[in-house]
Amino acid sequence: TRGYIRYRPSRQVRDVTKTNTGLDMALSALENFHYNTLSIKANYTPDGKLILENKLVGNNPQWQQGHPIEFSINIEENMLKLFKALKISQNLTKNIEKKLQKSTRASRALP
Repeated sequence: TRGYIRYRPSRQVRDVTKTNTGLDMALSALENFHYNTLSIKANYTPDGKLILENKLVGNNPQWQQGHPIEFSINIEENMLKLFKALKISQNLTKNIEKKLQKSTRASRALP
């Protein structure tokens, strides 16, 4: 897979990069990044663990004299626990909305 990424950070993001040199380097490289490898591997285990292996390989011709760059990001999350937490949050939101509706109806009924 070949392609390119052109990332233009906002002023707020640039402010953060002033104190984080690693982030500044990564974002500078992504301003005109030409990649020849873009891959994502997903592995979902029976116990609910999702492992995502992300890889982006290429270079930015205007950054560090076009030196090759490899971004590798691995993410691991237990999806069953995440879904359970989302369900609890959703139920809590519904309960709050119901109580607000009851409260609003009750206050309208008052003379």
